[in-house]
Amino acid sequence: MIRFFQLLLFFLTVSLAAQTIDFDRPERVGSERIAQLRLKLSREYLFQIPGAGKPIRKLETIDLVLLTGIKILKVNQKQQPVELLLTPRILGGALNGRRVDPALMKGLKIRANLEKYPCVFTTEDGKKLPGEAVTILSAFFRQQQDITYRDILGAPRAYKAGAKWIPDTTLIRKNLAARNLDLDRKNLSALATFENKFRVGRTQCVAVLLNLSSIRTHAYDFQVKTRIILPVKKSDGGPLRIAREGVEVIDRKTITSDFIGNGASVRITTKEQLEVTYAQR
Repeated sequence: MIRFFQLLLFFLTVSLAAQTIDFDRPERVGSERIAQLRLKLSREYLFQIPGAGKPIRKLETIDLVLLTGIKILKVNQKQQPVELLLTPRILGGALNGRRVDPALMKGLKIRANLEKYPCVFTTEDGKKLPGEAVTILSAFFRQQQDITYRDILGAPRAYKAGAKWIPDTTLIRKNLAARNLDLDRKNLSALATFENKFRVGRTQCVAVLLNLSSIRTHAYDFQVKTRIILPVKKSDGGPLRIAREGVEVIDRKTITSDFIGNGASVRITTKEQLEVTYAQR
């Protein structure tokens, strides 16, 4: 009898290790969740004018936290949300070192259209929001690109702790090209890794790490690490947590009719930490 239970335990362990993870997690209109969003971002501009002394420095900083209800009003052809109804509950933090008003969006229902750039934020009945509210929401909610984790991480894959594979960067490079940042396949390093499994409440989850970085590029460098906490079962829905941190450096030359400004350069350095945690459904 003991031998039987030993074999059964071994079988269950092997079965668990061989579970298949499907990265295709479509969203549906009408679904609602509570999300906590944390964002720390710094963007530094260094302007260098030919013949001038020290470069001119400009720094923008964001350090915010937002707790909000999210209801999906519309999805795109890839079943990703492009229109949301937000019901902010808690707001805190600072913009450029100045504390934000925690009551800025309290009691509002906000419609967020993520299809275009820049994204559009209004009240539920279409009225304008205060400028600072739009600035804050624009930092957290960005244009929904026509790309999903399934596009990058690929077809369903059997789970094995520590397993690594090469993601598909085709659509990532296409999105970069839309920003006039052209990278060949050889200039983009990508690696995905299965990390550990654990439970969030009653939901069994797996952690997936995605590393992206530029290599051998000119005037453009970036490195981004994204950790996704995904329910093992597709029926349990989309990610429960997404944590992204990265840095991007862009060097640009300016060409103007102004004799002084012609040939000036600007270096833009952006550092970002973003965490999105969803309450369980």
